[in-house]
Amino acid sequence: MEYNQLKHSYGTVYAIKLESNDDINLKLHYDRQYDKIILKCDLDKNHIRTISMTLNATSFRWDLFEIETHLSTDKPLQQQSIKTKGGFLYRTDQVILI
Repeated sequence: MEYNQLKHSYGTVYAIKLESNDDINLKLHYDRQYDKIILKCDLDKNHIRTISMTLNATSFRWDLFEIETHLSTDKPLQQQSIKTKGGFLYRTDQVILI
């Protein structure tokens, strides 16, 4: 297991890497910035990227937030790529859901 934390001018980055004896590796990357959050997760088996996930989100406020995700799978799972996007905006005269 490997853990890293890096502070920079716009937030903090956390990275975790787990390796097992049966050639499975998991990498997590969490980047907390002042105006957004980025979460990345990769699962490798036998040095092949089996699952990859990315989540991007604005800072959650009661009146505004946006979320984007991307999930990719590869062998031995079925090959797929799924993207989603959602959001919420509230103003006194309107509410918008994406």
